[in-house]
Amino acid sequence: MTFDPAYQAGDAVSYGTWHADPLYGKSQSDPHDIAVVVFPKPIKGITPARLPAAGSLASLASSQQFTSVGYGAYAVTGPGDTRSSTTTSAAWPPAR
Repeated sequence: MTFDPAYQAGDAVSYGTWHADPLYGKSQSDPHDIAVVVFPKPIKGITPARLPAAGSLASLASSQQFTSVGYGAYAVTGPGDTRSSTTTSAAWPPAR
């Protein structure tokens, strides 16, 4: 994985172990479509993102907008998979 916003061959990469939610049902709308990467030691030069508390969106008005952002692979074949990943985002409520 790289934390470089514009990766080029030769830039620093970090290796870790990914762990998917065991309840993930392979559907794009599945709320369990989430995973974490655990690194064997802290990555120098980055500031980790602070995750929101569970249920923090529950009290928002239905008209309140927010942007959910994620980073992930389109498919994974197994350890050592070098497929490209992409940043994705989705705004709520969806555009009509």
